[in-house]
Amino acid sequence: MWLSFFYIGAVYITNYGTTVLNFSRSEMLTVNLIGVGFNVIGSVAGALLADRRGRKITIGGANALAVGWAFALFPLANSGNIALMAVAVAGTLLLVGVASGTTTAIIPETFHTRYRSTGAGVAFNMGSVVGGAIPPIVAAPLVAAFGSLGLAVMMAVLAGASALCVAFLAETKGISLQESETEPVTVRAHEDVG
Repeated sequence: MWLSFFYIGAVYITNYGTTVLNFSRSEMLTVNLIGVGFNVIGSVAGALLADRRGRKITIGGANALAVGWAFALFPLANSGNIALMAVAVAGTLLLVGVASGTTTAIIPETFHTRYRSTGAGVAFNMGSVVGGAIPPIVAAPLVAAFGSLGLAVMMAVLAGASALCVAFLAETKGISLQESETEPVTVRAHEDVG
């Protein structure tokens, strides 16, 4: 959820605001700056909540809130009021921050120690491609075909799917990252075949 919401909320909405809603570039860049501030606040809040309440409840809650927020984003943006546009972007990036602040803990903790770096890298980068690259590409055609409601539905579906996926994750709060294995992992040297 958080990558798609970030790119829609920070990148697509800037273009949408200037080309469709006729806000000035300066106004939209100011809105983005405000949104990034809320993203930082959300990241810190998400990390703290994940450590205090748990990873699943924090990221799952952010995803569940994002389902509803997807339908509030464009009515606020389409109001023609720059202050409401700022609320739209700030709210979106706040949710992104809460989710991403938690994700940085839960992804590595999900994998066994010996596969942690590879697992986290593959999971994050595959999620980046699916969640971060595809939604901005399909955003303009969705808006052209169905209006902003089409994009809101796509965002809500992505957030709902993310919330559902989180339900299947194990809670990692309070779980030691140290292994209980007694035998160290050994690496075998390649044998020459002659």
